[in-house]
Amino acid sequence: MAGDTEEAVRATGVDYVVGRARYADNPRGCIIGDKEGFLKLIFRREDLKLLGVHAIGELASELIHIGLIAMAGDCDATVFSGLSFNVPTLGALYQDATWRLINERCRTLAGAIA
Repeated sequence: MAGDTEEAVRATGVDYVVGRARYADNPRGCIIGDKEGFLKLIFRREDLKLLGVHAIGELASELIHIGLIAMAGDCDATVFSGLSFNVPTLGALYQDATWRLINERCRTLAGAIA
């Protein structure tokens, strides 16, 4: 892991959202046969600034540095949603987790407007 945990962010009173992606839904995750691994990204809700990254699974240590670099660069979710990731790589989980979060936010907003 790098950055804050959900518990730490919650304790500071910062409103946050979480994006998740599973190895089982990723081509590289399927190739290595890891059905339980996942990536979790914690973003501040107001500006989607990345606050924490958590990875569990085979080669998780190969994933964390991507999030660490994004946090050191003070990046928000657009750094993952706007880039191209090689396939099949576990790094593409960042884009998957971000897109899932953004899609969920859009569904929530659409429901609130309707």
